[in-house]
Amino acid sequence: MTGVFFIAHGVADIGAAISGDVPGRTLRAVLGVFSCAAGIIMVVWPAISLALLLTIVAAWLLFYGLVLGGLAYSLRKASKEGGAGTAKGALSFRRRLAPSAR
Repeated sequence: MTGVFFIAHGVADIGAAISGDVPGRTLRAVLGVFSCAAGIIMVVWPAISLALLLTIVAAWLLFYGLVLGGLAYSLRKASKEGGAGTAKGALSFRRRLAPSAR
């Protein structure tokens, strides 16, 4: 069950990396590949011991946390620059589309 979740999560991460122009696309794709790999190991090799399963899950979660930290930092950096994929960029785009009535 956990392996299927990792595979689904990996496919979703790869899809998110491919679909949009957001900061950290490469990290998102790498995260998806590693997630799929961990899921495939768990599905293909179901007889592994609990200790090895714990090691695989722990390594994946540590890697995932580090990558998400990097993504959060890159999004923060992009929001300070006012890129199009950020809240500031979206608000400035909205103001250009619908100028306030004065």
